[in-house]
Amino acid sequence: MREENGLNTAMSPSEALELSLFLRGRVDLSLISDRTGLSPASVFSKLVGLIYYDPDADAIVPADEYLSGNVLRKLNRARRAQKREAEFGAPERGFTVDYNVNIGALKSIMPPFVKAEDIKAAIGSPWIPSWVYRDFLIKLIGIKPVGGKKPALIVEYVKAANHYIIHGKKNYMKYQRACLTYGTERMNAFDIMERLLNSGEVVVYETSFDPNRNVPMRRINKAETLLAQERMRAIEEKFQLWLFSEEPRRSRLLNHYNEAFGAIRPRIYDGAGLKLPGKNPNIKLQDYQLAAVKRIINSKNTLLAHQVGAGKTYTMAAAVMELRRMGISKRNLIVVPNNILDQWHTEFLKLYPEAELIVIEPKDFSPAKRQKVLARIADSDADAIIMGYGSFSLIPLSKKERERELTDRMSEISLSMRNAVYNDAYMVLNRYSGRLERKLQKLWDDEEPAAEGTLCFDDLGIDTLFVDEAHNFKNISIETKHGTLPGLNTKGSKRCDDLLAKVRFVQRTHNGRGVVFATGTPITNSVSDLYTMLLYLAYERLSEMNLVEFDNWVKLFSEVTEEFEVEANGIGYRLRRRLSRYHNLPELSLLLSDIADLHFEGSEKQKLPQNVNYINCTVPASKELRHYIEELADRADRVKSGIIPRTEDNMLKITTDGRKAALDMRLVDRNAPDLPDSKVNTCARKVFEIWKNDETVTQLVFLDQSTPKDEFNLYDDMKDKLVAFGVPSGEIAFVHDALNDSMRTALFNKV
Repeated sequence: MREENGLNTAMSPSEALELSLFLRGRVDLSLISDRTGLSPASVFSKLVGLIYYDPDADAIVPADEYLSGNVLRKLNRARRAQKREAEFGAPERGFTVDYNVNIGALKSIMPPFVKAEDIKAAIGSPWIPSWVYRDFLIKLIGIKPVGGKKPALIVEYVKAANHYIIHGKKNYMKYQRACLTYGTERMNAFDIMERLLNSGEVVVYETSFDPNRNVPMRRINKAETLLAQERMRAIEEKFQLWLFSEEPRRSRLLNHYNEAFGAIRPRIYDGAGLKLPGKNPNIKLQDYQLAAVKRIINSKNTLLAHQVGAGKTYTMAAAVMELRRMGISKRNLIVVPNNILDQWHTEFLKLYPEAELIVIEPKDFSPAKRQKVLARIADSDADAIIMGYGSFSLIPLSKKERERELTDRMSEISLSMRNAVYNDAYMVLNRYSGRLERKLQKLWDDEEPAAEGTLCFDDLGIDTLFVDEAHNFKNISIETKHGTLPGLNTKGSKRCDDLLAKVRFVQRTHNGRGVVFATGTPITNSVSDLYTMLLYLAYERLSEMNLVEFDNWVKLFSEVTEEFEVEANGIGYRLRRRLSRYHNLPELSLLLSDIADLHFEGSEKQKLPQNVNYINCTVPASKELRHYIEELADRADRVKSGIIPRTEDNMLKITTDGRKAALDMRLVDRNAPDLPDSKVNTCARKVFEIWKNDETVTQLVFLDQSTPKDEFNLYDDMKDKLVAFGVPSGEIAFVHDALNDSMRTALFNKV
């Protein structure tokens, strides 16, 4: 009830709905009923159009939530619910649902149907049913029914191992199309097709015996490999022409693709109505910041991809306080780079002066104090806990939680093995199970037993996790059959895998929600970085689409190509596989829209320089460098031939020496001359010229080799040159001189 002119009057349903969203962040029918004095049934009928009943979630949701996301799937589920309740009766809800309203609203906002010509469907794409591949092989090889019976050929997808098997292929290997037209003597069409399905390499090897080392050697047969790859491309071309060529296959596949990937309507978040109680009234958040806060409140997980300087800190601080106020989150943990811990604390309190914060300094997280600090976190009722990366990585996830995903997958594998019809499928599952067992054993071997009473991450009650500068955690372990690809580290890092495990724990224990990443550079090396962000923040959606496996994601959105590139020694060429040729980008954009709040231009743009003058300084290679490169080529040849043991020399050492020499020959030969036109001398002269013209500017010089130390290094060498030119020594700083977080913060503030 509210008071107007001294009289108690009931709120209107729409006003009460706004109050419900303000107080709870959701539609609370009981609250609206109390404030309006109307029955729940009457409230629901008056608000239809502003709210909808979602049969999939069995909940009443705001219109902007219901009329977004996968609307084709929601339409099909509304139709099924209507049919079911018409046949068996509606359950008691306290209000009546007219599904015709849902169906009409969803049909009115349905995205355009994705057409066949706009879909790139690679062999092995996870959305294509296995019967399609069987029918294609029958057509490709020209297999005819015998005695009225269908060909004894089956393509099985073993989902638990993400592996395809072609059963019955031995019966048809002698067909001309299998061994000649679309295959070779060394690799028939079925083998090529199976490798395409499973993201395997189409490579033919020769095995010979090395009498010198008394070991067998395997080498690529280049001629046979090129022939097999030519057949592979022919199969891929035939598949593209055949896939959508006939009905009813065409309609079935298009309907399936559109429901899975194409019929997604992004939700628009409007934060104009947010009041943000407790916020400093002198600080005004921009519209895009308020919209991002609204997204964090109403979506499960968020990638805050705002450009540098766009105010991500304020956005996250406001989201923290709103989540707490609405009761959506009880304990928020904010993880930030160590060097901006103090800055985060200051900025948060500037926006919310009355906020109760716990800031965990690295010095407070020593082994002796750690359990006491964790106990304080577990018992706290603070608005947020802020800690650095280093402290966060020292909080262990319990052994049970670290094992959970592996043991769950092993249980799935065991069930599939019990239900396996074919021995080939059983063997594939058994091999996959063995790999998981080895991973689990390694987990046990690496883990030190925790002392009794030790608090772990899963004991802290963290229900929302914020990670600032999240691009620092993109290096997760990725399992792939593609082997080594540039920009893809299959081994990952412990720090990133630790974060992924903690993210999965928070999401698993909080209905799939509870994680916010912030970064101005969501993509740094390749588009595969998007897969990493999606794995962190859209795991449920990837699982629905069967895209959790990296190879499946690649099949849908990208392509692994083989191209010639220069050898590491700079002489000669080699065939290199890499991720390229991206496909189905509208669908990838829609998938990303479910988590990403993008902002790269706006009112803060005026703070950045609009025109940047730059000069590319070309420094010719010296004769000493050219001679050294020839030596590197000889070293590489000796390594490849096996003449030199890899413990004495290897390609990593060679490429490292090459990088050093390319920067300055003195890094590999201290007696080399200091050439006047070297890169370092050229850079020093340019820096001095800029300083001489304007002593007020700050210049940032990056050196990717050498570090300040007692022996020769380019940092001291360049400083000595600048001082000799006339730059005061006190105006030159090395970032390495800032030995702790406070010193780094002071240095950054000076800059």
